[in-house]
Amino acid sequence: MAVRRFGKGWQADFYAYSDRIRKVFPTRKDAMAYEGKIKASIRENRYFDVKREAFETFKELSDWYLSLEDVKRKKSFERDKRSMEKLKVFFGTHPLRHVTASLIGEYQTKRMGEPSYRGQRTKPATVNREIACLKTMFSKAVQEGKVERNPTKGVRLLRENNERERVLSFEEWERYKAKCPRWYLPLAVAAYRTA
Repeated sequence: MAVRRFGKGWQADFYAYSDRIRKVFPTRKDAMAYEGKIKASIRENRYFDVKREAFETFKELSDWYLSLEDVKRKKSFERDKRSMEKLKVFFGTHPLRHVTASLIGEYQTKRMGEPSYRGQRTKPATVNREIACLKTMFSKAVQEGKVERNPTKGVRLLRENNERERVLSFEEWERYKAKCPRWYLPLAVAAYRTA
């Protein structure tokens, strides 16, 4: 917090819960008094200009989300738990107010450079499932009044390439041909030969 000359007056300039607050007063004494009042209210956790979130850290929010009964009943609950573990490693110590779209972008980049759950190269689809879980959690938290904003708005998912390049082996082709309906066989042969 700082009090300094500003034009013909005095400015009190400080940060409260990551928000910058600046006010100008006619005298230095007024600016100093305001500074003392704000410092005391922040210290006593009753600063009124900034709304406090229900959760301070990302870990607290993720634990709350995973404890919800409707979340536990989801078919994808186990997948959500795995996603949340990866998300907590990156975001766990961050205060919720510091989670922004750009920080989520950094997470996407970092995850693409890490090995996947199976020890292979992480695919965009994996990172997208984790971001989808993050979006769902923040949407639920906003809906329930636990947080004020959803930092995932505007976060773009990574482009996925789900194409698989594979040609049937000769044995697989023979088995397919044997079970293929007679009327469809000419089309299947053309597709097999032209790949």
